[in-house]
Amino acid sequence: MTSNKLKIIAIISMLIDHFAYYFYNNISIEVYTVCRVIGRVAMPIFVYLLVQGYFNTKSLRKYKIRLFVAAIITQITIMIMKHINDSYYSTYVIGVYEFFNILFSLLLSLILICLIDRKIIYANTFFVSVLDKLIRLAGMILIVIIYIKIPFDYDYFVPILAVTVYIVEKIREFYNWDFKNFYYKIILGVVMFILLILSGIILSELNFFAIFSIIFILLYNGKLEKKSKILKYVFYYFFPFQHIVFYFLAMVLQGKLV
Repeated sequence: MTSNKLKIIAIISMLIDHFAYYFYNNISIEVYTVCRVIGRVAMPIFVYLLVQGYFNTKSLRKYKIRLFVAAIITQITIMIMKHINDSYYSTYVIGVYEFFNILFSLLLSLILICLIDRKIIYANTFFVSVLDKLIRLAGMILIVIIYIKIPFDYDYFVPILAVTVYIVEKIREFYNWDFKNFYYKIILGVVMFILLILSGIILSELNFFAIFSIIFILLYNGKLEKKSKILKYVFYYFFPFQHIVFYFLAMVLQGKLV
């Protein structure tokens, strides 16, 4: 399974999840539950692809900018829709505005991996080396504080999972394993299983079903397939767009015009 196929699976899973999340009053509890269960597959795949992107992207700076812009646009979109909700359809209640969207969490996770893996100040002197480590440590502590003070979608499990997958990838690189290597798959599968089970215990019982994402991730072959600019940017544009469509239609159908 290529990264493009993984991305498509994650996007479809996310759409099914958000459909149930917004239209909870228009569907049965059984349909709602099934959709939310399917939706648990998305987050671990996005995190895994984020780490693969870190190792394979040609420009980390552009990667971070794309995530940042998409995260800002998505959050502004949700805030605008929330204003419309409060002003015209106040009987419709949804909690999407109560936390920062997952793109912010993916961005912070990417920055955290960069702080762990890459120098900020390049020099061979002892003083500069110590200064570089102190700056990177301060950056890591700042990210931890941000997660303590600010609510994010999936809370702190996104950066924990991202750093864990990063460590597994470094082990794979050290031993020069390919993506089909048995030991790589065992290590990756076990650590992800443990963390996703913990997310189910700590965050929500629904998150137990995130373990099914491991099946798709372990099928990853390390290949991108044919490069597609459309697919490369579709997630960044599609993420805020689907919130606009779902939020607007849901409050019109389920709320009463004030």
